[in-house]
Amino acid sequence: MSFRKEPLTLAGRTSLCAALILMSAGISQAQITGKIWEGDASNNADTVPVGTPSMTFSSSAVNYGDASDASISTFMNYSGTVTTFGNIQSGSSPSDSSDDIHVQLTGQIYLTAGANSFGVGHDDGLRINVTGIGTVLDTPGPTGFVLTPFNITAPSTGNYTFVLDYNECCGPPAYLEWAFPSGIPITGHVPDAGLTMGLLGAGLAALGVFGRRMRK
Repeated sequence: MSFRKEPLTLAGRTSLCAALILMSAGISQAQITGKIWEGDASNNADTVPVGTPSMTFSSSAVNYGDASDASISTFMNYSGTVTTFGNIQSGSSPSDSSDDIHVQLTGQIYLTAGANSFGVGHDDGLRINVTGIGTVLDTPGPTGFVLTPFNITAPSTGNYTFVLDYNECCGPPAYLEWAFPSGIPITGHVPDAGLTMGLLGAGLAALGVFGRRMRK
């Protein structure tokens, strides 16, 4: 099965970046750590490669994108996201193509007791597992850009560790953007008290515009 992918227009990327940057004010940052395996031909986010990853990294947000699969560095430093690479294996480089990679992210997320709503834009597949809760999203196969809403139901309020596995295959573009209902990308942070409910909905509206621009 083949999938046709279309790059995000400059106007769409600019609008989304502006919305997310404005709504990030008042948020304390935290690092997400991860691993990248190159040359992954599984086309399935549920299949985690064995062996030493090509490189490790720390990242400021789950907000990645590259319309051309130009490089891993371009993909992971999208829209103001800051990613630092380490443990780069011989023959690998952040300048390598972001196509056919498996990315595994580990971080913490603040959840309130009960249902917590999120949205994730992705191209291609991903799986999210939360410690003490289990798999909360599993859409592992190849796809054009799609916005997937989902809930995490927490037994109690507090910080939870998540592991997100993402697979990019089948040619450009590559996108992975996990956001709160406000549209603020997940950064492993606890929202500051000054973050008001007035932001809710605006971010999903921005992501909705983004999704319409990314339709196959």
